[in-house]
Amino acid sequence: MSRTTSLITATTLALAVSAGNAAGSSHHASPSAPGGAAPNAGLSGAQMQSAFKAAVAKGTAVHVKGAFKQTGQTYSLDVNLNKNGQAQGEVIQNGAVLPVKKVDGITYVQLTPSFLKQDAAVDPSLTPDVIKMVQNKWVSSQTTAGKTLASSFGDLTDYNAFTSMLAGGGATATPSTPASGSGTPMASPTSSSGIQLDNLTAAGTASVNGQTMAVYKNAAMGTTAYFAASGPAYLEKLTTSGVETGAADFVWNKPVTVTPPPASEVFTG
Repeated sequence: MSRTTSLITATTLALAVSAGNAAGSSHHASPSAPGGAAPNAGLSGAQMQSAFKAAVAKGTAVHVKGAFKQTGQTYSLDVNLNKNGQAQGEVIQNGAVLPVKKVDGITYVQLTPSFLKQDAAVDPSLTPDVIKMVQNKWVSSQTTAGKTLASSFGDLTDYNAFTSMLAGGGATATPSTPASGSGTPMASPTSSSGIQLDNLTAAGTASVNGQTMAVYKNAAMGTTAYFAASGPAYLEKLTTSGVETGAADFVWNKPVTVTPPPASEVFTG
């Protein structure tokens, strides 16, 4: 099966992580300080950025789950990244699902019916017979087709790259490859609104799911970041408004076990 473009490019996924990291938290690596004390809320923006970098450097894993919309496109992601290099989860764009696994340095992407249906609209090589042969199969980064798809996930399969991107203040990106039959590239949100964790201003505290969070804002970009109020300064919630809107949860330090798909489910043609 030949293809020159993938459903979701590295640029789009970098956006999904950066701009789409915007939701309520369900679990926090460190609890709020008793009595509402929030020492992390007293840091400057630069100090908070440094504290976040220090926290993730000692972290073991992150789970990111969220959804957002940008210029008529809808995206959601639910990915687990282990610091040991393993990862698994899925990304959905306009209803097309792409599950992914990374283990032992190999990335596997599953060719779901929803993905193949959407991609067939722009790839004439995906005939009904081809779709029937490959649907629900996994392709690995060791094959040509799998390598193209795997590369489209970018930072979303690497803990260190992902956290470095966040700590560095967003991703540098160019326009994305079309995701469907629209025929026009999607503008990269990072080139218009972006996520800037290096231009934050302290904005007090807020309660999220009953826990006190240290709040930092980048007013120019419409970004509000919520960090653990005490202890390691993990990013727990990030909201953005403007070109893109969305919500995502961060859960830190709960590594998951990732196993490769059964050989019988891997397409090698």
